[in-house]
Amino acid sequence: MSVRIRRTLVIDTVDLDLGPGVHAVLGSNGSGKTTLLRTLATATAHSEGTLRLLDRDPVGSSLREIRRRLGYLPQSFGLYRGYTVREFLGYAAWLKEMPGRRIPAAVEEAAERTGLMNRIDAKIRTLSGGTRQRVGIAQAIVNEPRLLILDEPDVGLDAESRADFLSLLGYLAEASCVVISTHMPQEVHDAFSTATVLDRGKVAFHGSPVEAAAYRQQSAAPRRSMRPSG
Repeated sequence: MSVRIRRTLVIDTVDLDLGPGVHAVLGSNGSGKTTLLRTLATATAHSEGTLRLLDRDPVGSSLREIRRRLGYLPQSFGLYRGYTVREFLGYAAWLKEMPGRRIPAAVEEAAERTGLMNRIDAKIRTLSGGTRQRVGIAQAIVNEPRLLILDEPDVGLDAESRADFLSLLGYLAEASCVVISTHMPQEVHDAFSTATVLDRGKVAFHGSPVEAAAYRQQSAAPRRSMRPSG
């Protein structure tokens, strides 16, 4: 699969087959991480090759079905500041075409999993940045997605919230495919199933998290000068 934005080839022949588990996407700024995740979330169309999500081609009625079963947290997301957390999560569930009778319980479950029950009836404008980030995570999981795309979800979370989030990922990964972009590769050892390193839109490495950490460390090491001494 390749993705062009205007005339620029941003994703260059990426070939991945991801199943249940938590899959990290690593790379420096500009490596193509966000574009890849936007494509997997059906927010950006691929330009060349094939893309199948949840065993479906993302076109026509299949696209609508994919989006019902998809959760997505972009890097920057909008919140209705005048809504309460409960109202906003209910709205997100409605957008995902969840049956109305299921929405109240789904909202409370998502709030419980993200540590928001004590603020569920608070207006979003009164929340701290870290709590708003948890609202973003909650809206992404309110429909119990089978494909969950998270772009830098740990930004703004304190150490305790990040530990809770990693525990939540482990729970979700039992039945879902979770793809997460992060700048914190030191945490991939315990939380992630696989890691993919992107470099200028290409897959530079794909394998176990431990191998990915070693690869990144080796890539970051300064190269020895080839100039003769003396």
